[in-house]
Amino acid sequence: MRRSVFALQAPVLAFDAGVLPSPAYGVGVGAEVRVEWLLVMLGGALWLPQSDSGESAGGGGYSAKYERRSGELSGCYAWSLGQFEFGPCLTMALEDVTAAGSGSDVAGKQGHVSWLTLGLGAQAGWTLSRWAELFLRPGLRLTTSRPTFAIDGAGPLYVGPLYRVPAASGGVEMGCGWFF
Repeated sequence: MRRSVFALQAPVLAFDAGVLPSPAYGVGVGAEVRVEWLLVMLGGALWLPQSDSGESAGGGGYSAKYERRSGELSGCYAWSLGQFEFGPCLTMALEDVTAAGSGSDVAGKQGHVSWLTLGLGAQAGWTLSRWAELFLRPGLRLTTSRPTFAIDGAGPLYVGPLYRVPAASGGVEMGCGWFF
């Protein structure tokens, strides 16, 4: 067991599928507090923007742009085996997405939605030295609500729902922890 009880996690690279229409890539930072074998982590991520396009029933083209931010609180139990550590995790995350539509006859108005997810995951770490660790955290999240993204048009154009957030999503985070 480490003497350190606090760690800064940076950089954290993230990948997930299911929150937005396409798989997403993000970068974040976090902080970890350790008490015996219990780890509590708080982190945030900014995701690369995504675009989606198509044609409406009336023949007009449209595109949508999604900008996403996430914040996560997780708790993990960790077993150590030499320089390696692994264990199960529970997570709670707040997803925050701003979406905007564009195109001919599209009302240029941004929409914003936030929702909570709850999840299960695992964490594995490899201690490189007294002050650094590499970690990997795969997980599965269930949404508490399922927002729908749609574009309203000006005039006869109406593009119905473009995307509805599914009930579950999966992803993985990896990065480096710096112990204090």
